[in-house]
Amino acid sequence: MAAYADAYLTDGSPLAADAVTLSPYLGVGALEPAFEAAEKSGRGVFVLALTSNPEAPAVQRAVNGGRSIAQTVVDAAAERNASASPIGGIGLVVGATISDLGVDLGALNGPVLAPGFGEQGATLSDMRTLFGKSLRSVLPATSRAVLRAGPEVFALRRRHCAPVTRSCRPSVTTDVPRVIPPGMATHVVLGYPRSVRSPAPDPETPTPRRKSWPFPS
Repeated sequence: MAAYADAYLTDGSPLAADAVTLSPYLGVGALEPAFEAAEKSGRGVFVLALTSNPEAPAVQRAVNGGRSIAQTVVDAAAERNASASPIGGIGLVVGATISDLGVDLGALNGPVLAPGFGEQGATLSDMRTLFGKSLRSVLPATSRAVLRAGPEVFALRRRHCAPVTRSCRPSVTTDVPRVIPPGMATHVVLGYPRSVRSPAPDPETPTPRRKSWPFPS
């Protein structure tokens, strides 16, 4: 894990990104080198907690010591984020198509990456029902629709990000604070590393006012 952390979470590495997704199933403690590297470099980590693939419940919903494995992962992330302000860099992956959350995210103090929008059937209106009071920390994610619009960055913004942002505004603008680290939002929405995340503005695409944008600019 230390080698992966050096490659993806260390300043100066050609593979360095704003955030990475990691599996906790060798034990959350095995991810400590990545947690430390992310904290040192100002990057983020998303740890798998509840995924939507049909094989997942056998592991993630299994109970050990009175808690599900998923809740154990949530609690470990919450402990790591406890002293962070305004929000910690250890996030979780929770699939947006899961019908029953079944874990308590109240103490997480970190972002939740929620894949499953678009092709997999989840809608933005599903977020409030699934995440409840934790909605303010959720980053809805879509992949296949982005890939179809790419690979040119401006095309992605015109065809995907702007429409999604407009559809988000009525339901989540007031619930998502500007506490998600900017780099993590960029990584999740666009999937680009730091070296290309800030191209020159597209003259054909109006820049939304900051107060209307659900994530920091």
